[in-house]
Amino acid sequence: MAVAPYVFTFTDVLDSVDYSTRNMGIGADLTLRRQAIRAAYREVVGAREWSFLGSNARITLRAAQTTGTVVYDKTGGTYERQLTLTGATFDSAWVKDASVRFGDIVCDIEDYKTTTVVTLDATMAPIADVASTTYSLFPRWYRLPTDFVSADVPMAEDSWITGTQVPKAQVERLLRSTDYTGDIGCYSFGAPLDLLGAMALYIHPPSDETKTLDIPYTRRPRDIIYTGMDSNLDFVGTIAVTGDSATVTGTSTAFESGMVNSILRIGKSATYAPTGLDDAYPYAEQRVIKSVENAASLTLDAVVVTSRSGMKYRIADPIDMDVILYDAFLRCCDMHLARVLRAKSYRQAKQDYEEALFKAKEADCRGVQPVIAGAAGPYPRRLIDGSSRPLTGYS
Repeated sequence: MAVAPYVFTFTDVLDSVDYSTRNMGIGADLTLRRQAIRAAYREVVGAREWSFLGSNARITLRAAQTTGTVVYDKTGGTYERQLTLTGATFDSAWVKDASVRFGDIVCDIEDYKTTTVVTLDATMAPIADVASTTYSLFPRWYRLPTDFVSADVPMAEDSWITGTQVPKAQVERLLRSTDYTGDIGCYSFGAPLDLLGAMALYIHPPSDETKTLDIPYTRRPRDIIYTGMDSNLDFVGTIAVTGDSATVTGTSTAFESGMVNSILRIGKSATYAPTGLDDAYPYAEQRVIKSVENAASLTLDAVVVTSRSGMKYRIADPIDMDVILYDAFLRCCDMHLARVLRAKSYRQAKQDYEEALFKAKEADCRGVQPVIAGAAGPYPRRLIDGSSRPLTGYS
């Protein structure tokens, strides 16, 4: 059985920062430490486009629907701003994120009511009734993962590069001035209409076929919420586990759905909650929580090795960083606390953080290809081959 890798958790950082600040003579309570850690988390992650934050999103482009006809009733239907479809049906799986074109206008769908009835967005709906007419139903934007930060060029099934990135306003103008479908000619990233803080992919023209699109992107790391220090939640009660099983059964526990993907550390004691490997009560095993069935039952991502019953445990969020950043992150936590507490050690803590961050940036190199300074392009292999033209890219 493979050995589970060591995962840095919120608990480990809280303990480390507590030790550091006590050594500096500026002990801080749990609230201050949490605030400093969360501030450092944001700062360190934002210091560079770290390679470990690279991810990939796959979305499904929907072919525009044109079968049948629609009638728009602004006020006299069952619903306000009602659009009724005849000769086809609406697909509930994607119609709420779609737009509809009839005549010379494009309107967003506000809500799905039945297979033949939707309502239109109040801002974009026509100001008068529209008699039976042809239409085109299509998504003008597609939701991206909630952890999306920035992206590379989208890749279609039949091409490694798709369209040209343009300002979002240009995509909007094209959607309103043209009515054709096809392969993506241009795209933009922007906020969706109904989800604060999220991002979406806007495309033009609408797709003429249903197919997938891959988007390499930089993600936002998982938030840190569960500290492992809340005695009424993170380690209340005891647990029992069975060897070669991924099921955890709790007694007087308070497991909740938000703990999915948090780290469960199984203790060796019925009295003391487990600590990190360097502290007084090191954990026996640790696993990632895959699902939470109820307050007294959860499932892990892998089976445990040893059966244990009536043991204390601890649940905490993982620090979603590569190991190369651990030291820089801890030094950044120290710096933030020293600043808030106006400690004399602030300048030294800041310097320690900057040095550790520089080393982490140096270590964030995952390839082995040679790096060449200067302008890109082919160069003569022999001096005699280049005698008729000057070399460029050198100084």
